[in-house]
Amino acid sequence: MAGFCRVSVVGWLSRDPESDYTPNGTLRMKLSIPVSRRYTDRNGQEQENTAWYNVTVLGRSAEGLMKLSEMGALAKGKQVFVEGRLEPRDWVDKEGKNRTSLDITADFVQLLGSRADNQGGGSRGGSGAPFGDDEAPIDNVPF
Repeated sequence: MAGFCRVSVVGWLSRDPESDYTPNGTLRMKLSIPVSRRYTDRNGQEQENTAWYNVTVLGRSAEGLMKLSEMGALAKGKQVFVEGRLEPRDWVDKEGKNRTSLDITADFVQLLGSRADNQGGGSRGGSGAPFGDDEAPIDNVPF
């Protein structure tokens, strides 16, 4: 039986996007997104846990994001919504320890804004332009 795994993440880019090409010539853009969760532990102490996600965007979606990056609209500190597949990746750290990370291969990325946009009156800001495999404008969703 086949399985299904989808994940959605909203977070602030921790660094500027990086891009390169796969061996077969497909544009690949890499994003890094930390997502923090605040909670109260059993002792009543406020805690924060941050998960870091490495996001890979390929093909036409990466091309659209590359244009935003070149214009400065997609850069460190910008808030994005990412939807895609969660995929485990094994790697070895600097101390030689085996590690596993859960990376996201994005099917859809939407720029939401920047921290500066959210400081003055709560404006969402950003282009709001989605980039995904279908690249349909969000206003044309039939529901």
